[in-house]
Amino acid sequence: KKAGRCGIGEAVKRLRPKNPSISISKIRYLEDEGLLSVARTKGGYRQFSENDLARLEEILRLQRDYFLPLQVIKKKMVDWTPNQEKDPDRLKGELSKDAANAGQEAPVQPIELEEALKRVGLKMDDVKSLANYSLLNIDETVDGKALSPVNYQIIKVYRALKGFGIEARHLRIYENFSNKEINLVRQILAPHLRHNSKKKREQSKKELNKLVGLTDKLQQLLRERAIEQLKLN
Repeated sequence: KKAGRCGIGEAVKRLRPKNPSISISKIRYLEDEGLLSVARTKGGYRQFSENDLARLEEILRLQRDYFLPLQVIKKKMVDWTPNQEKDPDRLKGELSKDAANAGQEAPVQPIELEEALKRVGLKMDDVKSLANYSLLNIDETVDGKALSPVNYQIIKVYRALKGFGIEARHLRIYENFSNKEINLVRQILAPHLRHNSKKKREQSKKELNKLVGLTDKLQQLLRERAIEQLKLN
């Protein structure tokens, strides 16, 4: 072990006070994604320098404070140097612009699967995992496999979640909940949506949007309550 360097376990301990969710697997993932390049011993053990730790701290800060996807952070870190000073207001403006530009990438028409993976930065194995857990629908077209705009957004969100060490298997709970929520909505509004009267069908569509909005709000409030309890503990 070289002077001034530490192993991955010690790196986690040093970063955890400001980043409670940090883990060995997350650091490995960031390295696999090309955001870090850490020296290793002859035995293959990672040895983090102070510069490596500072770089990790900055990556985690950009995730934590600005909720940026890793591909945006990766671009920001290309010219990064330790102790780099930058106007906070200017940085905030630049990051907001990056986030807005990332949001504009969403297609309005189905997009070929290979092109979608290239844009988002995922691999085919990731898509297969999402599909296996019923989290993603892949369409078969005359030109090959494609994703609808909604499914494209799903892989974008998944790409960001992977930065936190979250895998497809961890997200099955959301698919299960979504199905239960839709079943509840169907029981309440399905008969009205199939009504012979066009006027009543249109009214039911408005009620559908209102009902979904209310359930979304309830989910948000329950999350906020859980976060408050987490902070208290």
